Amino acid sequence: GYVWVQQFPSDAHHAVTSMFDATGQLVQTYIDICLRTGVEDGRVYWEDLFLDLIVLPSGEVLLVDADELEAAQEQETVSQADYALAWAEAKQLQNQLQDGSFPLVAHAEVMKRQLEQQLKQGTPR
Repeated sequence: GYVWVQQFPSDAHHAVTSMFDATGQLVQTYIDICLRTGVEDGRVYWEDLFLDLIVLPSGEVLLVDADELEAAQEQETVSQADYALAWAEAKQLQNQLQDGSFPLVAHAEVMKRQLEQQLKQGTPR
């Protein structure tokens, strides 16, 4: 009964997954910090940079998986430039989430309602 709405902005270094429970209530929004997103052979992909943000319905923002980014940088799986990009993107998103200027959390609600309406009408996806 859960619904996941995923957003992959082409001009940013993150992918956003908002999770709604069976009653339609937002459970959380998970933001993957990534090098890039794209579409290949009709499939969406993102190149993960390990660092993530979780946004709770209360507005609380949790920074997670910093240890994974640190380990990847130490093992040279992630370059110094990509490491810096991940931290810069996370800090920018944290600021936007705090000041209310990050639009994709609210946009997920709109997308979910549109999808529900299309499903009710039998509109092909």
